[in-house]
Amino acid sequence: MVQPPMDQNVTIYGWHFHIYMVPNDQKAYDRAHQWYEVAKAKWGKYMVREGSINIFDKPVGPHTLPMLQICLEDPNDADKNGKLLPEVLAWVQLNVDLMKFPTLIHPLTTPFSDEEELKDHTIRAFWAGNRQLLNTERL
Repeated sequence: MVQPPMDQNVTIYGWHFHIYMVPNDQKAYDRAHQWYEVAKAKWGKYMVREGSINIFDKPVGPHTLPMLQICLEDPNDADKNGKLLPEVLAWVQLNVDLMKFPTLIHPLTTPFSDEEELKDHTIRAFWAGNRQLLNTERL
């Protein structure tokens, strides 16, 4: 007997990449700022909102480290988001030292709820490099 999917009423409409930096490491910040410029040049035209590619110099939300964030989250074009996913993932794999800059990659799902957002950041997420702590109470 085939089991139905675990979340059969949930759909993925986008993805977040969180490339974490060591706090107070100027070389790491400089490198992340270089990646920021490259990411904006490569994918900025596909982003639907300001801040879809951003650097956070301090922890924000559930993220306990500073980070470069790349958001593929056009709610009106999930196909575009899905097509960009392998391109962004390949770029991260080829350009980011994942042992120094661990990366969380998680889906964005609908219908939106606090419970689904928690799942997106935990059981639906995957890590490149070493897993980092998340403050899930801040979701």
